[in-house]
Amino acid sequence: MVTLIGNPIESTPLSIVFSPKKVDRDFVDRFSDKLKKFKSNTVYQKILENYNISQ
Repeated sequence: MVTLIGNPIESTPLSIVFSPKKVDRDFVDRFSDKLKKFKSNTVYQKILENYNISQ
């Protein structure tokens, strides 16, 4: 496990992009649903708190 000491120097948003030529729309929809569920979970919130990240 890596322990963060102090505040990060920089924090930037992350985007995930899928090529419509390579990935089915159904997969993208399922991925989005799972990501939304994960981000509403207390585990995700604890990860953010652990690394002093605010939304």
